[in-house]
Amino acid sequence: MSEQLDGLCEAWYEACLMMERRGHTNLAQVSLAGELVTETVHGKAGEWTVEVNPHKEVVDGIAPFEVRVTFNGWPAGLLDAAGGLLAAGCLANEESFLADMRAAI
Repeated sequence: MSEQLDGLCEAWYEACLMMERRGHTNLAQVSLAGELVTETVHGKAGEWTVEVNPHKEVVDGIAPFEVRVTFNGWPAGLLDAAGGLLAAGCLANEESFLADMRAAI
């Protein structure tokens, strides 16, 4: 799917960095049990919503430490540290996702 960074999925890594840049650190300690941590990124082509499960149990169908991605409200991906799936459309794709995550503050 994407280039690996020391064994990590690049898209998952960039989503996690975006969360950190937006002030989300120690996610499992600050989020309530059973809650996902969510951020919206307004990118060049549309709106990405990134949801992270920081808990050791499945929450809302998302495995521990997994990231669920939507684009303009549509399902666009499911990522974890080892890889995953991401949309491959004209606007919603790995290249645009990575660019928008890197640009997000």
